[in-house]
Amino acid sequence: MTGYIDCAVLGTVIVKPQLKRSAKGTAYARVLLVVGDDAYGKQFAWVTCFGEDAQRVAPLLRKGASRSK
Repeated sequence: MTGYIDCAVLGTVIVKPQLKRSAKGTAYARVLLVVGDDAYGKQFAWVTCFGEDAQRVAPLLRKGASRSK
């Protein structure tokens, strides 16, 4: 798969992301979000960031956070 998809997801952090490295050395961070709380109910979404994005967001996000400051 080539290319990137830009998107925005608004939710609350359920699991604090941990910065990890792939076997090839690429930084990545996964975070579990809960999105929605209306008539459709709660949905859960795993979000993964790579490279510089992962290194930037991993230390900023914490459990319970619902938006960046």
